Amino acid sequence: MTRGDPPYLKREQQRVSHSNLRIDYTGFILVALGIGALQIVLDKGQEEDWFASGMITGAAIFAAATLVFWAIWEWRQENPIVNVRLFRGRNFATAMLFTFVLGMVLNGTTVLLPQFLQSLLRYDATKAGEALAGGGFIMMVMMPLAGFLVSRVPRMMMGFGFAATSSALYFMATHLNLGIDFRTAATMRTLQTAGLAFIFLPSNTLAYVGIPREQNNQVQYRR
Repeated sequence: MTRGDPPYLKREQQRVSHSNLRIDYTGFILVALGIGALQIVLDKGQEEDWFASGMITGAAIFAAATLVFWAIWEWRQENPIVNVRLFRGRNFATAMLFTFVLGMVLNGTTVLLPQFLQSLLRYDATKAGEALAGGGFIMMVMMPLAGFLVSRVPRMMMGFGFAATSSALYFMATHLNLGIDFRTAATMRTLQTAGLAFIFLPSNTLAYVGIPREQNNQVQYRR
């Protein structure tokens, strides 16, 4: 503990030092097993023909059962590895749902677009990377603007961000074919990331609206 620590952190450390704080080893093992099994499904699914494989089917069932039991276990623990009780808050649960959906969509496009360029259009790794580079540049430009606006109009920012991302995905759906040129591929990726800064920053801000300040501080510290 240093002199610059905030008051809530000092109180938390004093409470821990004077109590027998237990580490939730059961929760840690459950989440490790569940995510490990899920990772096997996602990594090996295509190679094993997905649910036509007994191994993939068994791993998927094990992952689902383990993670459900883990969530129930964590809900009842005084010192959980992950404080799932935060999902009782509407803002937090909604923000996490939006982030989850956005992550699925963007991770899919982030993985599939370079594979499309390299496997079907015969781009080498360097050229495929150059086609994706515009996305990183536009994010770098948009982040300062989003940081300036996040404390003013966070909900409007999220609406704009989702609208921009939806429009970009529609553009991709209507232009993706074996005849696209490098410029079109680069434009796809750039448009996909143009609205991300307007989603990530306000979703993190809105997630903790309504949570008591002391609990909010502790949550941010644990993160």
